[in-house]
Amino acid sequence: MKPLQDIRKHVEHDPSIPSILMQQQMAVDERDIALDLIDSAKAVKPGTPPGPPPKPIREIRASEFAAKTHLETEEEVEQFIATLRQELLAAIAANCRIRIR
Repeated sequence: MKPLQDIRKHVEHDPSIPSILMQQQMAVDERDIALDLIDSAKAVKPGTPPGPPPKPIREIRASEFAAKTHLETEEEVEQFIATLRQELLAAIAANCRIRIR
């Protein structure tokens, strides 16, 4: 958590938009690292027999499945949801956990 706190402090005092955007990406990376550490800590508990290994994580960015940046019609919404649903179900079928961005 310390790296995330450091990034937050940096952003609070930085007037540069490009620097803030870079810090934002760094925060995303650090969050992923923290989530992976939490998952690995949950998987290994002293004194208990090891269970099945954790499923691999597939990251899905919902915005990647939109044909355009704005949805204006019901048909566009339905198409987006259908495409996203297909991707989510493919990840589940591949025995993955899904991290949504």
